[in-house]
Amino acid sequence: MTFKREKKILIVLFLVMLITGLLGYTVWTSFPQPETPALSRLKISGPCIAEVGDEVVFTVTSENKTIEGVTVTLLEGTECITNSSGSASLRFEKVGAYKVIVSKDGYETSHMLVQVYPKGNNEIPVRGLRWRTRPFFQTPHTMRNMGANYVQFKADYYIDDDFNLIPLVFNCNPPIDTPAFIPASKEEMRAKTKKEIREARAVGLKIHFFTYIRYADAGLLEHRAIPSSENTTKLLSQLKEEMIEWAKFLEAENVEMFTPTQFLEKYVGPELRTSWYKDILPELRKYYSGKLIIPQMRTQFEDYDYSGYDYLGLIFLPVNVHSWTELNQSIVERFDKAASIKMRDNIDIIVTLIGGPVENTEELWMPLQDDPGEIKSRVYKMVMGEAMRRIKSGEVEGVFFYEWDYGVATHAWSQRKGDQWEMVDKYQGKKPAQVIEDYFLETPYTVTAYRLNDLERIEVDGKSSDWNKINPIVIDPQGDSYDWKGGKPTDNKNDDIKAAYVARDNEQLYIMVEYYGKTSKETIFEIDLDLDGNRDIYKSDASHDEVAEVVIPLNSLGDVKNIYIEIYSNFDSDKVEQDVVIE
Repeated sequence: MTFKREKKILIVLFLVMLITGLLGYTVWTSFPQPETPALSRLKISGPCIAEVGDEVVFTVTSENKTIEGVTVTLLEGTECITNSSGSASLRFEKVGAYKVIVSKDGYETSHMLVQVYPKGNNEIPVRGLRWRTRPFFQTPHTMRNMGANYVQFKADYYIDDDFNLIPLVFNCNPPIDTPAFIPASKEEMRAKTKKEIREARAVGLKIHFFTYIRYADAGLLEHRAIPSSENTTKLLSQLKEEMIEWAKFLEAENVEMFTPTQFLEKYVGPELRTSWYKDILPELRKYYSGKLIIPQMRTQFEDYDYSGYDYLGLIFLPVNVHSWTELNQSIVERFDKAASIKMRDNIDIIVTLIGGPVENTEELWMPLQDDPGEIKSRVYKMVMGEAMRRIKSGEVEGVFFYEWDYGVATHAWSQRKGDQWEMVDKYQGKKPAQVIEDYFLETPYTVTAYRLNDLERIEVDGKSSDWNKINPIVIDPQGDSYDWKGGKPTDNKNDDIKAAYVARDNEQLYIMVEYYGKTSKETIFEIDLDLDGNRDIYKSDASHDEVAEVVIPLNSLGDVKNIYIEIYSNFDSDKVEQDVVIE
């Protein structure tokens, strides 16, 4: 009886305690509760590009205050600690793209991306490449990777039948039988050039800018009769005004080199051409403090006066030569003539164009037409062999290569079509570019796909978390996307590529692209296995929101270990590219 009573008392006490506890919790939770304070985010700042061997200083802040004791880490294990000024330095020993991660207890971790380029061969002061600024030609990033320190690009004009000078811009994706270039306003041309300058600067390149004149709907090699004196005066007056405007623009943009125009003698004859360059020189000097280049005449160039300009620009386009021995002799003779002009006119020498064979060179290219890369690389080697001798002696300052691209068909040779010469475009592979790298780079290098270990997995789900511990293969500067259909730069971050990543396991190759905004409507991955122009094309799932991804079976690549990857955002708005080794 007593036991039952005690049991009832215990049950009642338990229920009372339970109800009291629940009531107390309800009352307590009805009051505002203190929130867990959010972690302050660390912010890292420093250079976005570097060269191999550079020691790069980074600064870490949070809420505008420098933070001491932050760990600054590279994914492969290198790390350092920020000092009392919030600074720390890291040395980059390999070419590639890196995540630099900052962390400290009590703060939110963050990172920045750094692109590390190879060192160039400083024996050659000016190492230049022509950039044909169109969506399917190669970018300044590739030029830096090839050892270049200068990029060369141009503004195009045409002369109409009344000898008016009309600005042109590239006609992206033109319908069949429409011109590759279309008329534009001066404002559109300047906006395009400003974008190109910004892109070149973003990867640390200096700039050589020039203008080029062509006839409407004419190929590069067409020659017309010299116009009447009235039309000549009209043309040269317009051209002078336009070059003065360019001088002002280029000075404001700190462009290092400027050639007012090339091949002017085709339109006005050599004598008027020479007097025009003399007449415009004082006006250019008023507004432009960079280096002025006067291009050589195409023939008998030693007979003309080039004094007053900083450089005489030599041009090596094989023409009217019938054997490789004859070509080599002509190269030596041209350099010899330039050396005498250097002494006579007190002018420095630079090679502004090295390209493939043009008119009357069938004996050079016909035996090798199944290997267009070999044709171009032989020309490059011949010119560079002699150029290096002159560079080492101080006769020549540097070189610019033309139509070196290996990601797209380019000019291989010219052949007769009726009474005209027609340029023939072929995929030339990487042979010509490899010749350039052999001269321009201090040390060869490779960029390798990340190898996943047995515990690592990548799900192709449009999420970035699987890639957090993987470095990119290439970083792309912000703000370089372009509306090719509208013909102007765009600020659309959703088309602006930030970085690309490549990884592999035993069976699959994975490629991922991240954007500065949300993922582009369409991301196109093109892979060329042997640089013959035949691409395997893959598209990402447009529903992916964070990143764009594709997965490719390794057995579909065969035994190839070196691949060339191009990635385009929506309608070619932006592009990145990289040669990658799959180990």
